[in-house]
Amino acid sequence: MLLDLLWIDGLTIRDLKIRRPGFWTVHPTFCNNVRVTGLDVYTRGKNTDGIDPDSVWNMYIANNTFDNGDDCIAIKSGRDWSGIMVNISTSNILAENNVFKAGHGVSIGSETSGWVTNVTIRDSVLQGTQRAVRIKSCRGRGGGVDGVLYQNLEGSAGEAISLTLDYSKVPPTNATATPVIRNIAIRDLRVKASDSFMDCTGLDDSVITGVSMQNVTVLNEKKQSCDFCKVQASQVTPTPCGTESIWI
Repeated sequence: MLLDLLWIDGLTIRDLKIRRPGFWTVHPTFCNNVRVTGLDVYTRGKNTDGIDPDSVWNMYIANNTFDNGDDCIAIKSGRDWSGIMVNISTSNILAENNVFKAGHGVSIGSETSGWVTNVTIRDSVLQGTQRAVRIKSCRGRGGGVDGVLYQNLEGSAGEAISLTLDYSKVPPTNATATPVIRNIAIRDLRVKASDSFMDCTGLDDSVITGVSMQNVTVLNEKKQSCDFCKVQASQVTPTPCGTESIWI
């Protein structure tokens, strides 16, 4: 990791031009009151994420450009048994006015063991990232993601929306280690997709619930799949699978 920063209250990272680190680029962990602005991060290769907030509270991410070999942003909260034991959440994150170029997505997870809550990602441009909206976890992680808003993202991506609790194929486990995704709002999304519209994959013992989509337009691709996923939609093109009700 290039910048691996722990237990800081009042952390500012700004105006850096970073090129080709070998692993995660910016990784604040157990930090509070964090501001990351004005970064230009270029990476290539596996696990070369742009920024990975991990068990962080009250964080602002703005006016950055991410052009990465893996996730542009990957918001996390501890991994597997150690993350469940420590049980420190990530909460109150605002990411806005960013540019997302190459990369695996504007992501949350897959490390969700301490829970990720109250996240807003908005007012940003997509320039060919693999996934516009991406939330991922799997059995063994535990915890989950609750209360996320993606709003006013526009541009091009491979897949517009990806929500999965089956990120890695893992056999059923106990309830503590089975993650949850719920209360995800996607609004004012305008994406030209080159691969697919949506994948929403929950588990038979952890259904993805509370997904609401409003004023979403995905061009070019209608391909989609839903398993153990419940969606409410209004003014969404194409109509999403897993739709329970459509409101006006």
